[in-house]
Amino acid sequence: MKKNNLFPRNASYWNKLVQKFYNLNAKISKLIFTKTTSATEINFLLERLNKLFKKLSHLKTKVGFKIAGTALALMLATTSANAQNFTNIGFLQANGTDIDVGYLSNPFFADIDNDGDLDLFLGGYAGNIKVFSNNGQGVFSAGINLQANGSDINVGGYSSPAFADLDEDGDLDLFIGNYSGYIVVFTNNGSGIFSGLGLFQANGANLDVGDYATIVFTDFENDGDLDLFVGNYDGNIKGYLNNGSGIFTGGGNFIADGTEIDVGKFAKPFFVDIDDDSDIDLLVGNYYGNINVFIKNTSFFASSDLMADGSEIDVGLIASPTFVDIDSDGDLDLIVGDYYGTISFFKNLEINVNNSKLQESEITVSPNPTKNLITISYLENLENYNVQIIDISGKIVESYTNLNENSLQIDLSGHNKGIYILKIFNDNVIKTSKIILE
Repeated sequence: MKKNNLFPRNASYWNKLVQKFYNLNAKISKLIFTKTTSATEINFLLERLNKLFKKLSHLKTKVGFKIAGTALALMLATTSANAQNFTNIGFLQANGTDIDVGYLSNPFFADIDNDGDLDLFLGGYAGNIKVFSNNGQGVFSAGINLQANGSDINVGGYSSPAFADLDEDGDLDLFIGNYSGYIVVFTNNGSGIFSGLGLFQANGANLDVGDYATIVFTDFENDGDLDLFVGNYDGNIKGYLNNGSGIFTGGGNFIADGTEIDVGKFAKPFFVDIDDDSDIDLLVGNYYGNINVFIKNTSFFASSDLMADGSEIDVGLIASPTFVDIDSDGDLDLIVGDYYGTISFFKNLEINVNNSKLQESEITVSPNPTKNLITISYLENLENYNVQIIDISGKIVESYTNLNENSLQIDLSGHNKGIYILKIFNDNVIKTSKIILE
């Protein structure tokens, strides 16, 4: 079979289309944040962008998959803001004043008190965990120190919290990375009361990543259990896989583009589907205050840094990102800790390249909150639609495709209690809603 080649004529045409795509995308990104820009104008430009994308996809198959496909993947990665567009709202506040823990703020959100909203747990240089209660509308009250064994938690010099139900007992336990590179474990008795358990183990010994352990759990293998990834002072990310029984092995450095990831200093990892392609991508805060993006395709590859308001996000020094639906509008917003102890709030203005109408249909979800079943109604105006249930880490836990039913019932009894995002979409419509599983 004759092999297709990227001939100079086709290559020149390809490069011109790519440049047009870049330029048009940059124009749209700026207009999105201009209050005087109408939705009609943005929709028209998005239609043009989608046509360019289709031309590039067609040219890819015509001139050779290996070269053109790689270029197309890189192009789409650098325009990942099309899926998630952020605008800087300012510093997150409690009791009307900017939240400030001194130095090295590390935010994490979890519903420990089972009241249906996400509270803020904030680590910092002092080694404590400050708790900021959410009133259910994204308004936080002043922080108190989280306790275990009847006294304030202090892991010494630095704290990076994460919650996860590794023992699968239905409640969230607490894991804190510290200055020494260890992870300190605190078990939950089911009522939000914690007790110290010791140090996290991997490979049969205490896990140690060097200095400044920053942790994140995600189901990396899609096998139903949570794996562990730990950033460190050296700028690397260590990966530890769960065998399904809470036994972790590994410790090698995370790889992207065929080489070990190194973001310089202070790697702060978080996994989220940033490009809306139904798999988890890796975002890493770094010493310089930026957030590096590594897009997952068949493997991970580096993209441009995460952007907001048309430019690269820069929080000064030592960015510590996490994603949460803080304003309860059905999409994941970006919350970033920093060296100075404050927290920046970047609101998600989600726009999809393939969604030229940017419209929502009148759809209801009931009961909500629910203990198991939900019924989605008034779907008769949608054709060939897809449904996803997404947890707060960005993982898709339920997925249904190419549906045409007028209503749909989903059983969530197999999932942990907490907050989920329902996403219903086709080529013309995107609808999102928050679901509370009690």
